Amino acid sequence: MKIRDITDSTDGSIYLDLDDVLCDTAVAYLDLIDREFGLKIEFEQIFSFDLQKSFGLSDEANQHMFRCAHQPDFIININVFPGVSETLERWKALGHRLHIVTGRHTSSYQPTLDWLEQNDIHYDSFTMVDKYGWEDTDHDLAVPLAAITSRDYFLAIEDNMEMTKFLTSSMDLPVMLYDRPWNRTLSPDPRVERFQDWNELNSDYPGGG
Repeated sequence: MKIRDITDSTDGSIYLDLDDVLCDTAVAYLDLIDREFGLKIEFEQIFSFDLQKSFGLSDEANQHMFRCAHQPDFIININVFPGVSETLERWKALGHRLHIVTGRHTSSYQPTLDWLEQNDIHYDSFTMVDKYGWEDTDHDLAVPLAAITSRDYFLAIEDNMEMTKFLTSSMDLPVMLYDRPWNRTLSPDPRVERFQDWNELNSDYPGGG
């Protein structure tokens, strides 16, 4: 499967994950655990989406990391990936509708919207999804995971293996999977294609250079 073969439609809806798809969250976490715990871990050592496992943190340390990572000053300083804004702007010009769907904790709602504005991210809707069942989730802000199955996306862009499996199996969606160390054990699937960076997506997409 090549993304240019999925569709040449100019009015489709695209599901966009946020962390480690639009922005370099994992690298920001590496800086955070170095600062807070003196742990120096390389990006390629992040073997699991569960960062507590990848970083070898105690429950107490993991909770501290979680609190730090949801502070506005942490969120606003996460780097956007090169090529994201330009690619999304072009997709909008083609007529696509861009729907950001994130499993971030609801405490990060406003800082995340501020980050999107600061980084000139083009999108049509922003949805928080209760992917992880946190007890203190604000359910006025986050919808259940099952709620997105009725949405009419034609393509998803993800980095999370479990979400990729959900999107392909429960929604029969083709997925562009951002190649990350924590998703490389995903079994081959004809509905999943890996990509390495956003400039690659921009050139491969219908109408791209």
